[in-house]
Amino acid sequence: MPFLKKHICLLTRGNGPGCPKCHILQYGYCESFLHVLEKKINSLNRRSDFNEQDRQDIISEFVISIVESVNQFEGRRNAKFSTWANSVFHNKLKDYKKKLKAKKRSIIIAVDNLEEQENKSISIIPNNKEDKGKELIDFLLNMISQQKDRNGCCQLFINYYEWGNKGLNQKEMAKQYGIKSNTFNQRLTRCRKILFQLFKMNNYQSF
Repeated sequence: MPFLKKHICLLTRGNGPGCPKCHILQYGYCESFLHVLEKKINSLNRRSDFNEQDRQDIISEFVISIVESVNQFEGRRNAKFSTWANSVFHNKLKDYKKKLKAKKRSIIIAVDNLEEQENKSISIIPNNKEDKGKELIDFLLNMISQQKDRNGCCQLFINYYEWGNKGLNQKEMAKQYGIKSNTFNQRLTRCRKILFQLFKMNNYQSF
């Protein structure tokens, strides 16, 4: 199982160049926060229902939420910061699980020209092939949950068509990954070939 790398907050422990601007440090909760953060990372690393990208996303959302709302913690009735931070984490975890379930229910996936040389293609249109659409969604999500999406290609195509359904163009999608449009297109091409091989290796027959 891949492990979530140590978070930058744990590496710097309040001594990094950007730390003085952090609201958590400014309010005096840095050590307590780091203790909670380390426990939550260790907890996520022991879970098999999330891949490494999921873990990173959950921790990132948790940290951002704490930074943005730490000024709201007032410690009334002797409430501990760690108790409040734990509740924030569990709310973020709950929200993330809901997003994963919603993605499985609603994503439309079409993977075209997986291997140009062999002229193979998969095209799923839910209105006409709803069962096949669900089957492919389940397959890709299953590959992710089994840690077989080592190149991130299953997640890439899930994101690609989810964003496409929201009206994003490829330039905007590339921005989501923080890369140039040409680089994003190259990654799509490379991932089509990788997915085709993944389908063959796992005896997935939808075409």
